[in-house]
Amino acid sequence: MRIGIIGGVRSSQSCKSTRCINRNRSLSSVRRTNRHPAGGFITSLDRLGFAGRIYPVNPNYAAVLNRPCYASVADLPEAPDVAVFCLGHERVIDAFIAGSKRGMKAAVIYDGGFAEHSEAGGEWQAQITEISRDYDIALCGPNCMGILNPHHRSTTYLQELRDPSGLAGNVGIISHSGGLCVSLLAIRPS
Repeated sequence: MRIGIIGGVRSSQSCKSTRCINRNRSLSSVRRTNRHPAGGFITSLDRLGFAGRIYPVNPNYAAVLNRPCYASVADLPEAPDVAVFCLGHERVIDAFIAGSKRGMKAAVIYDGGFAEHSEAGGEWQAQITEISRDYDIALCGPNCMGILNPHHRSTTYLQELRDPSGLAGNVGIISHSGGLCVSLLAIRPS
């Protein structure tokens, strides 16, 4: 049996959960904002040619980018392979619990404000870690920019990809610095 570790959470199902975060077949964008209800990554998924199912979650909208929008993770027609959370740290925990109960296999949490911010944030982060272990959820974050996998036409990367052509290749980059990845995407040759 192989053990994969992402974000300090162990996945013991022959890395099934870690594959879900990289090679997903369904995604959910969990947001509450009115400014950009879906997140740039859904537009990026369209530009990459993602063939899976995308489920926007935002209680303020009936549809987002011509897709039905759901009020909560619990309302989704299926458990997403990966749920992407962009809610503000104080709202993440309730949505994360709902996603774990719904059966999400992986999660990306963009938001900061957890252990790096305060004692209360550290308690929320510990709770997320415990839930991830209990439900075998691969976790990227909190306080991250997501994952971009152009080879499998998938992304949970926070920033919108303007031109993903030419990104798939034979080099992979894992970086603790989101700024480094943003810079690399900005300077790559066309």
